[in-house]
Amino acid sequence: MSQHRQDLPGNHENLPVDRALVIPLQSLDQTTRPLAGGKAANLGALIQAGFCVPTGFCITTAAYEQVFATAALDIYLAELETLARSENARQIELAQTIRTALCQTPLPTAVSEAITSAYQMLAAGSPIAVSVRSSATTEDLPDASFVGQQETVLNVIGSEAILSAVQHCFASLWTDRAIQYRSSLDIAPRNLAFGVQQGTYRPFTPLGMSALRYLSASFLTLIGSPPRDPLAGPRFVTAAASRPFFDVTAALRSTFGRRFLLEAMREAEVHAAGSFEQLITDPRLSLRPTSRYTVGQALILLLVRTAMPWYLLQAFLAPQAASRRVRRFVEQLRTTHQIDASTDAAVHLAEAERLLRSCLPLAFRVSPVMLAGMLSFALAQRLPGKLASASECQRVLGGSPTNPTTEMNLALWRLSQEMQADTASRDLLQQTSVTHLAQHYLHGQLPALLQQGLASFLQEYGHQSVCELDLGVARWSEDPTYVLTLLVKYLTRAEGGPPPEQQRQRAHEAAQVMIATLAQRARQQHWLHGWLVRVFLQRAHALAGFRETTRSVIGLRLAQARALLRTVGEVLAQKGKLQAAEDLFFSPGPKSTQH
Repeated sequence: MSQHRQDLPGNHENLPVDRALVIPLQSLDQTTRPLAGGKAANLGALIQAGFCVPTGFCITTAAYEQVFATAALDIYLAELETLARSENARQIELAQTIRTALCQTPLPTAVSEAITSAYQMLAAGSPIAVSVRSSATTEDLPDASFVGQQETVLNVIGSEAILSAVQHCFASLWTDRAIQYRSSLDIAPRNLAFGVQQGTYRPFTPLGMSALRYLSASFLTLIGSPPRDPLAGPRFVTAAASRPFFDVTAALRSTFGRRFLLEAMREAEVHAAGSFEQLITDPRLSLRPTSRYTVGQALILLLVRTAMPWYLLQAFLAPQAASRRVRRFVEQLRTTHQIDASTDAAVHLAEAERLLRSCLPLAFRVSPVMLAGMLSFALAQRLPGKLASASECQRVLGGSPTNPTTEMNLALWRLSQEMQADTASRDLLQQTSVTHLAQHYLHGQLPALLQQGLASFLQEYGHQSVCELDLGVARWSEDPTYVLTLLVKYLTRAEGGPPPEQQRQRAHEAAQVMIATLAQRARQQHWLHGWLVRVFLQRAHALAGFRETTRSVIGLRLAQARALLRTVGEVLAQKGKLQAAEDLFFSPGPKSTQH
């Protein structure tokens, strides 16, 4: 989607969200092909190479995944994957079903709001004409061009027309000629709606991989099965092209592991769940006998050591109290970890390892509240039966008051408003490159209001980063370039569209209206149904944001461990073992002090 306008801020993987829905074209390149598709990735590469390309934004595969899941089309896709190339008639029939459903199913609220917001920023407050084009992930490959396969809609004006055109482009992926062309190239249908858990598409640093293995080892220790070498980690954690993978073969061959993976992926990664459902039909992955005692013992240890049942019950019975508890807990994590900078490097290394070991136990203090929200939502969906569509249920989650990502965006927006009113800060932000602004901040040389405001923001959110789950990646507190980029964009677009606070309030009000509507529908079946639907949906709305909090807690602990390891790197650099302290994060990982 493009138009000759200035740059616009985007919602992409640099923000700590489950996955990006909208990304500006200038942020794309060939590494983002799985997220943006071939055409958009190529446009981004041209922009970065200095070519004149109309400004626009890309609606990502993550958004398409949400649309596909809302339309509940996995059953048709699963059948389509099993068909032989010669079964043209059934392929066409299934494609027609999928195409019709994609056109008729309303876009999920999160997707429509992201697209509308991006269009409003692109249009700078006045409707403009844009083109809406498809960009499949398998497009523009060396041996597959897809020229003319998908739809392009020209001269589209207004938000409603944009949303309609997007639906038509999504549906055009399922024309007869498109699916038959993909079939002729042996391109699986699922290679289109591609997703990566936790929205991490970049390669991990060597130390990031080491930390992931160490975290996995700490989980096994938590359930009573510690590996021989914690730093080597369990065998199921592996890497390919510097990207982490979990080998789930053994889990899929056990009754409990198979059930757990399928249920977990249906919630977190619907397409992975579909892949697993296909894999378990392979006789090579047939079930093997599993000791119930071993599984039961691991579950009991996990539940006892994390106190999950108690925290889950508290969240169900008193969601507001559970919310306050989590907020206090997160604040304690920020303030209780202190260590003297002059302490010996070996002490720093040992403390960093201790912090890494504590990541998962701490996350289990938060995750029960998230689970309570998810379970409440699942129960509420089942009670009304066919009285509520999937998109109506999803609307209930909008404007949740507990989402740290939303809070972060609001905090940055408020900072941009303060800078808008301060002439010195505003002029500097608009006239200086973000790289230089970051250096000025690190040296304490920004105007007082900007220096203090940015420091306050980073004190709260500086532990996050482009990929905060990778221990080797710099945090925003170390390099605020990206935060300043967003701040500048917020500043230049301050007058475009409703402010984020108003958007969240609207989403919250729409959620409350939908809760009342669904409860009333359920009440027509039985008064108890109506009461339960209202209770469960209210809890789901109140606790929905905690899905982000669990990741934020892990990111906070990793940032604290990274700060300690950086001092170790400084010592090694002083002794001539490393050229620079940052080189430590590209080493295989520190040797354990336990050995």
